[in-house]
Amino acid sequence: MTLYEELKARGLVAQITDEEIIDLINNGKATFYIGFDCTADSLTAGHFMALTLMKRLQMAGNKPIALIGGGTTMIGDPSGRTDMRKMLTKEDIAHNAACFKKQMEKFIDFSEGKALMLNNADWLLDLNYIELLREVGPCFSVNNMLLCVVLLYILSIPRYVSLDDTSIDIHCIVDLTRIHLEDVELIRRIEPDEFRRLWPLLGSYGFWGYFGYYFSFREWNLYKVYASERKNLVLIEDIYEDTFIISCEQADELITLVIEARDRKRAEILRHTGKIPGGENVF
Repeated sequence: MTLYEELKARGLVAQITDEEIIDLINNGKATFYIGFDCTADSLTAGHFMALTLMKRLQMAGNKPIALIGGGTTMIGDPSGRTDMRKMLTKEDIAHNAACFKKQMEKFIDFSEGKALMLNNADWLLDLNYIELLREVGPCFSVNNMLLCVVLLYILSIPRYVSLDDTSIDIHCIVDLTRIHLEDVELIRRIEPDEFRRLWPLLGSYGFWGYFGYYFSFREWNLYKVYASERKNLVLIEDIYEDTFIISCEQADELITLVIEARDRKRAEILRHTGKIPGGENVF
């Protein structure tokens, strides 16, 4: 079994953009990076999988780059959640980055140039707005930027919604949004009048459909909308307080199936763990 086949068998490969990378990593000739934003002074269990992947690739002769996000950690989290990442001081970020490096050295061999550790603060924090406009601005015309925005909208158009035993999948042209059934807190129909009270923040409001981020001043809530029309609307809220609005021709049937599937999934999780997703422990 080659290295690539082993990684794929372990579920560590989702997709690749160029099959040439397979030969590179199998022959130990690839240089790769994984980024770590230093929002705390310790790595987490989630980082462990990335570190073990780096270790496997390095053991095969490939060269890892651990990219510390000292610059990107200076800004809020762009994940689209309703809460923003806590702002840290430069001193806190530098301290966290130093802690990350010390912990990573227990997994990755940085001796003799076998691996690199870089910090994007080294080049991002020195960026100047005027210099950026002067050096980078001429490379992008307004027409090209508008074309990119239009293409982004088109590629984000929702196509259809599918449901299986584990999740609700919202399929767009080049994207997929997945809502795990056990995380569904609420699902119900909404009328077009309710939708009219939402303000589009980023996205489309009827030209190609209704999608993007919408805001309700009445409820002070942010919605992620994936609707091809302003009817047959279904609202879904998960245990993380993310709220989605989708359009579905069989809205009532979808709601019934989701509730039934969610309850079965939660019952299964409860039998195995004694815990309800998003709820209190059961003893």
